[in-house]
Amino acid sequence: MNMVTPTSPYMGVSIQSKHTIVALVIRGTIEFESNLEKLKAEAGCRILFPNLAMLSTQRMSDDFKALVLSADETFTLDSAIGIASEEVHSVFTNSVRRVTDKTEWKMLTSFVSSIKASQDYPSTVKMIQLCKAIFHNVLLLLCEVEIPQIKKANRNVSITASYFRRFIHLLNNHVRREHEVNFYAAKLGISPKYLGEICKIKSGRKAKEIISAVLVANIKHDLAISGKTMKNLACDYNFSDQSSMGKFFRKLTGVSPLTYKRQASGVESVEFNPKELVKEQS
Repeated sequence: MNMVTPTSPYMGVSIQSKHTIVALVIRGTIEFESNLEKLKAEAGCRILFPNLAMLSTQRMSDDFKALVLSADETFTLDSAIGIASEEVHSVFTNSVRRVTDKTEWKMLTSFVSSIKASQDYPSTVKMIQLCKAIFHNVLLLLCEVEIPQIKKANRNVSITASYFRRFIHLLNNHVRREHEVNFYAAKLGISPKYLGEICKIKSGRKAKEIISAVLVANIKHDLAISGKTMKNLACDYNFSDQSSMGKFFRKLTGVSPLTYKRQASGVESVEFNPKELVKEQS
């Protein structure tokens, strides 16, 4: 079904994916970085990330518990058929929102719990379609509740937040070939200095540091699963030669690309280790 349902986000572990993450915080608080943006959520908040590329939990309270769904890109697109793309995009711009309406919260938890329960059954075509229908209703509910609020008062997403998320989106699409701040600033129609200021506000990092972090994360992924030679990878990522890529990679990670590839042993998939997850309340 290409879906996973962990009980909580990872604690202090960075993951890579191209998934949509839906999380409902049942209790406690969590501070994390999503696509390098620093965020915080507490009990009663819904968390929603489209096309998540990077997630790292910074701090989590001892009593933290959340219902979490992770749907791959194809599953999400199939589930969103029939919903106006601009509406889905508008909902996604609000990564964290506190749900104050009890009926809305009950419906969301019911939907997410239903999808989670389906994982206990064989992954048949019928079951996949059922999960897509339920996930479709999750998106519909969020759109119905949030779109009127966004249209009524266009203050849910600040200018800096909008630019930052567009920057991360551009990075995901172009980082293989483009490694310089000037390129992304030009795409956004702003100055490199302003982009740098935005990045410092939203993530505490310089724009160049963010580009390097996303670039090295992509290289790690390809080293672990692609089977390509160092020379081919250097070409794919627009380095002048494999030596240049090696120096860049070592500076960011402390090890050479070849050493990382051997350590990864060809495995880069996310495994949900119970020891790294918050225990569910019995």
